Amino acid sequence: MGAPGQNVGPNLEQGAAYVYVEKTSGWTTTRNAYSELTASDGAAFDTFGVSAAINGTTLVVGAPKSNTPGEAYVFGP
Repeated sequence: MGAPGQNVGPNLEQGAAYVYVEKTSGWTTTRNAYSELTASDGAAFDTFGVSAAINGTTLVVGAPKSNTPGEAYVFGP
């Protein structure tokens, strides 16, 4: 789940993405993510997490307002 407006440390709206894992008993309501992902080179207003896609164990998260301009981050095993 993307959270492009999430503040990370002093960086306003750097953004984050949260990973949730389905339990063997099925989905339940929770506020606790399995993992929080952020960009290692993130900066204020990058809006990391505005887009996210997952395929198996690979996750791609977009940060369209980064200085590069725009980046995609790939997370996986």
